[in-house]
Amino acid sequence: KLTKEGDRVCSGSRDGSIKLRDVESGKCEFTMTGHDGAVWAVDISDDGLVVFSGGEDETVRSWDALTGVLRLTMEGHTHWVNAVRAAPDGKKVCSGSYDKTVRLWDASTGVELKCFTGHTDEVTSVDMTSDGSVIVSGSWDKTVRLWNVASGECRVFEGHTDDVYAVCLSANEKSIFSGSFDKTVKMWDVSSGELVRSFEGHSGSV
Repeated sequence: KLTKEGDRVCSGSRDGSIKLRDVESGKCEFTMTGHDGAVWAVDISDDGLVVFSGGEDETVRSWDALTGVLRLTMEGHTHWVNAVRAAPDGKKVCSGSYDKTVRLWDASTGVELKCFTGHTDEVTSVDMTSDGSVIVSGSWDKTVRLWNVASGECRVFEGHTDDVYAVCLSANEKSIFSGSFDKTVKMWDVSSGELVRSFEGHSGSV
């Protein structure tokens, strides 16, 4: 994961570590350890001050990107955390897990704010609007879901014929893109929930 400025890159590993590197020099600035098991997901706040991670130990963690020191451990998931996405201001972070839930956390206290249930299989990917009001998730249940944070209302986008592995919002937040084991990338209209386009051509899972 790159910082917004593109000057630093963060990576998580099966070895349980997170590394933060300077892009220009390639130098590793910090190696952050603390997860008990593989680190499956990382993200960085837009201001570049906080690193977030999710791992095999069922936790979401936040780290000081200027010192490499662990700030908080967020506990609540009951299986591996596969995806994390920070709000642009770094005040909240959402996560998706093998436990089929999407959770929202207060990044300053580590308190779980919301737990969204509805997926019937592992949640593989999450994204969040710039104002933090909407979360998007993808799952091995073949669906993309859009969650209203305030109300908890869920909208389901159906059309993939195999596991959904990745989701992201467009820059203007009017579209959702999803990648699947069905070898397609699909574009969805956020307001209507309709499938706009299906991109085909891959000979393997996306």
